[in-house]
Amino acid sequence: MNKKLPVQAPIEVGDTPQDLLARAQQAEDPTQDLLQLVTLVSGNSCPKALEIAKLVTAKYSATSSDPELLLVKATCLLELQQYKEAERWLERIPDNSDFMQQKHQLLVQAYQQTRRFWLAANSLHLSSEPGREVDLQIWQLLLNLSDDEISQHLAEISVLNPVLQLLQRQRQLSRDFIQAKQNILSWQARFASHSFAQQLPEPLQNIMAQTLPQFKKITVLLPLSGQLKAQGEAIKEGILAANFAQYYTDRQLTFIDTANWLNELPSTLELSGTDLVIGPLIKDNIEQVKPLIPQGISVLFLNRADIDIPEEQHFFYSLAPEDEAVQLASSLAGQGIKYPMIIAADSATYQRMKDAFVSSWQEKQQTLPVTLEFSDNNAVRRGVNDKLALTDSKARVRQISNLLKPELHSFERNRRDIDAIIIFANATQTELINPLIEASTSPFSAIIPVYATSRSFSRNLSENDLRDLRNLNFIEMPWMLDSPAYSGLRKRAEQLWPGRRDALQRLFAMGYDALNMAPYLPLLANLKNQSWQGLSGQITLNAAHQTIRRTSTAQFSEQEIKVITND
Repeated sequence: MNKKLPVQAPIEVGDTPQDLLARAQQAEDPTQDLLQLVTLVSGNSCPKALEIAKLVTAKYSATSSDPELLLVKATCLLELQQYKEAERWLERIPDNSDFMQQKHQLLVQAYQQTRRFWLAANSLHLSSEPGREVDLQIWQLLLNLSDDEISQHLAEISVLNPVLQLLQRQRQLSRDFIQAKQNILSWQARFASHSFAQQLPEPLQNIMAQTLPQFKKITVLLPLSGQLKAQGEAIKEGILAANFAQYYTDRQLTFIDTANWLNELPSTLELSGTDLVIGPLIKDNIEQVKPLIPQGISVLFLNRADIDIPEEQHFFYSLAPEDEAVQLASSLAGQGIKYPMIIAADSATYQRMKDAFVSSWQEKQQTLPVTLEFSDNNAVRRGVNDKLALTDSKARVRQISNLLKPELHSFERNRRDIDAIIIFANATQTELINPLIEASTSPFSAIIPVYATSRSFSRNLSENDLRDLRNLNFIEMPWMLDSPAYSGLRKRAEQLWPGRRDALQRLFAMGYDALNMAPYLPLLANLKNQSWQGLSGQITLNAAHQTIRRTSTAQFSEQEIKVITND
């Protein structure tokens, strides 16, 4: 940002900072000369300009609240990426002043950089002349809002309410496509004077001109024999369950066993008439099989591939454990957590989750979480005590006890900066770690909240297990949490495929979602922040056409599991 704000009295050609300072010292009212001085210096050095502004406001109190000086200071602070500080100075300028427009132009930048898009959209409205170009800019800002934020702001009185209503109708396209299209047409009739009534934003306009694809011939590539037979069969059963739930009688499903593809890939695939391919599951097979799939066929690969720019009709769906780690990092940052501690098992999966959390956390908070990695139970016990600073505390207690007689009744004190603990481990390991954390927390300290992922959860938990896991917060797909929305499907699935273990339950949900979400994938790819809700969670697509899942949040009590949110 190099654009500087004008002041009321223009700087004369040839004026130097020394000239302006000399004039200010001689003037009866030095305000304009001092403002010009700060503005002139800000063109070359914002840190120096802010230093001079600080001296000016200290010496001339009447100048300290001058809107022009506040604008110059805020401009420099934005340039130095001190967004909250810039916002603080801008808020001192009243909206009924002549500088309201400039104030809100700068606030748009500050709010965008701190990801407060609702405030940015409102400031853009206040600082701009109405018209389609501004409407489109406001629309781009509001696209960043979550569904919950849209609902929240719709309950408020706002001039942007009509645009929020349109955005809410757009989000409904991936839930009930036909009804949502009708609702959008009704919106255009109701708000006929809005620029979007004549022409919707381009991506939405394109979607409105389309229909959802009705796939009639689907080829599924899965390992149905060999070492991965159980995994492939679970996904197949999910696909079949989704197909039967839709009462399709004229759809053709063909399953091809890929178990031997790692040894010998077929030279061709029989895909005549196929309009959708689902699979393969193995990552190494994806690049190998892509050349065998003709252009024009939609493909939902059941894993991720290292592709920055995907083909238009190629999508990648996986139950990537890293997604859960990133979701936790985002959720905890949003809750105001500052100093998390990670406890991670040393296996490859949990280390990937730890790395994903740390990377996401540093991006959001610019701090490095405390980490503890463990390979066995003893390492966990030692590590928890060391990381929570209980080892040093116990040593201090012993030293004091030796000095004081009679017996000293004492409690160890854990460190006070850690405000959340995240566990990346399996269910058995978590059952050991959670009570250790509780036992290591001083009675003088607030309870440190503990969070985990679906890896720490099992549907086969005893009363003792629930007691060991009490107060633990975790994230898990809705299917595993007995969501009432899927009670009928669960009853039928348990009758057909009883006794399925946890990992295969999740793969069943993956297969069920794969078939159901396939028609909506182009919509998710073209509409920003558009989501689709399935058994495995709330799904969006990134720029590489990879699915990103947000799962439900739940908490263990001693007797039950309580769902906190069902994202």
